[in-house]
Amino acid sequence: MSWTPYFIAQFTKPLIRQLIAIIYRDMPSALALMNPSYASFQEWDLAEQPVINFPALLIIPREVQFDEQQPFNRAQTIQIALGIAVAHQDPNAVAEILQDYVRAVDQVLETSWMSTSSDFSLTTLPLPSPPFAVGTLAPGLPGGTVKEVHIIAHMYDELRQRAQGLFAKAATINLKVMLQET
Repeated sequence: MSWTPYFIAQFTKPLIRQLIAIIYRDMPSALALMNPSYASFQEWDLAEQPVINFPALLIIPREVQFDEQQPFNRAQTIQIALGIAVAHQDPNAVAEILQDYVRAVDQVLETSWMSTSSDFSLTTLPLPSPPFAVGTLAPGLPGGTVKEVHIIAHMYDELRQRAQGLFAKAATINLKVMLQET
């Protein structure tokens, strides 16, 4: 007899891929509103590692919490960290550029959720290569799975640290997504 899982919940992996695809698609337009000379992310990371190409985006799951009041589905609150890294030879310029990139990512995520929440279900959005194979598309989440998307913090702790060598700095956006899977 074959084994069948009770739930088919996918948790963080398809959500992170969908977020990356949305940012990959919309980031150039968002940056053009800030400063037309800004380039979109040149590096996309799924795990912490030394950044080689700037600007860079790191997107990792931080925590998944389940709603124990809903035992017959996988109602979950997922916290995701989006690390944004930029570089510039002037420390004052890098601080302002970093704030612009954080603002652009914030606007992409908020606009996608508030204006076109169906973006979270699209299966036609390309994913960047690397880290994904050329031609890989976002998985799309089943309609109605995403219940809420909230940016809960922008963190600029690294701006207070003294630079060592190249003037590269990073900030973090903390994102909370509420999903309901079965």
